[in-house]
Amino acid sequence: MAYRHRRNQTATPTPTPGDVVYERDAFICYNSNDSAWVCNDLLKHLENRQVSTVIHQRDFLPGSILEDIIRESIAKCRYTVLVLSPDFLASNWCLLEMHLARAHVSSHVGGGIVAIILREFPLSQLTRTLEDILSKSYLKWTDSPHGQVLFWDKLVTKLRRGGNLRPLRTE
Repeated sequence: MAYRHRRNQTATPTPTPGDVVYERDAFICYNSNDSAWVCNDLLKHLENRQVSTVIHQRDFLPGSILEDIIRESIAKCRYTVLVLSPDFLASNWCLLEMHLARAHVSSHVGGGIVAIILREFPLSQLTRTLEDILSKSYLKWTDSPHGQVLFWDKLVTKLRRGGNLRPLRTE
């Protein structure tokens, strides 16, 4: 893969034949009870750093078949970001989005799933799919200002450049 470098900017991959080209960086999968954090914090930090996103409450067209629009959104984004909370795990729609993202990642080259633990949940709520996703990598939201700086840097770096995530340990 070739890279372009512009003055005062990071290297941006130049697509070569056979590369997967995505329209957006991240499809954000979350429960509506967590929408305040998603809209006020997550989107603000990502979009201010030129990470392009898709969220259902802003980007889905009314009247569309929901499952189809979810599949299309996952397919056009390099990553699916799961914003995990007890509400996420209690939602059949969120679990469907997680399974669709996992199926997409399993059958396509490139892309991936980024898990964010926004709020702790009982281990009894873990599904096998989620356990597998979390065993690879995740980020955990923190109330610590220093930890939040690290959180945003790691998340943006992952969504812009790929690479591995290691769980944050800010305690």
